[in-house]
Amino acid sequence: MSLFLDLILIATSIIILLLILIIVLPFHYQVKYNNHEKYLLELQVSLATILGMTFKAGSLQKKKLTLWIGALNKDIHINENKKIEEEEETKNNKQIDRKKVEEKEEELENLKTVRSSQKANGRFLLKYIRFQNVKDVYRLLADLINMISPKKFKIIATIGFYEPHYTAWLLGAVEVFRGLKPNYSISIIPAWEEEIVDVDIKVSGKVILLVILLRVLKFIFAKSTRRIWISWIRYKINPKKFAM
Repeated sequence: MSLFLDLILIATSIIILLLILIIVLPFHYQVKYNNHEKYLLELQVSLATILGMTFKAGSLQKKKLTLWIGALNKDIHINENKKIEEEEETKNNKQIDRKKVEEKEEELENLKTVRSSQKANGRFLLKYIRFQNVKDVYRLLADLINMISPKKFKIIATIGFYEPHYTAWLLGAVEVFRGLKPNYSISIIPAWEEEIVDVDIKVSGKVILLVILLRVLKFIFAKSTRRIWISWIRYKINPKKFAM
């Protein structure tokens, strides 16, 4: 019995340690796109170079997933066409389930009640949301985007549209983007006399879940946000007290 408890304690400690590592250690990500490669899109995510995965997607719905831990890796080829055919065949062979039909009819009967409840919830939120809440949401989204935005961004492309002025508009938009992100490398070669899209993109960065979690908790427990969800809980417990 003592050995069994020791094993449970060890297993629990290992799980907790792994969770702590996942939250604290940075996740590195890299995205590559090239419309001339066998696999057009490649996404790689790794946890501090200890473990990770690489997903590749190509033309004709070819997909490949590689999972790796240290020097060990396992390739998984995904044939989406076959999967879709199997799902369609299974769907065509299924008989209509009477119980599901009855449940659907019951859902339709309760639709008015659900819509009425949604309207009440909407009125409640409109009553308690203030401009400060909108500002807090904006700041939260801005911070989250900054936390997950790539540190390296490189584009080399030759682009030409059937209308040359579309190409000119694209170059103007690129210049605006360069002003916002001067550390990003963007090289666009315009093709004025032909319609062509030849793109090579490389993006990489890192994400620390603990930092994101702390920022979200800061938003949730801010005074302006706390007032809303506390009132919401009270409203759900006793809706009559908060009658509109």
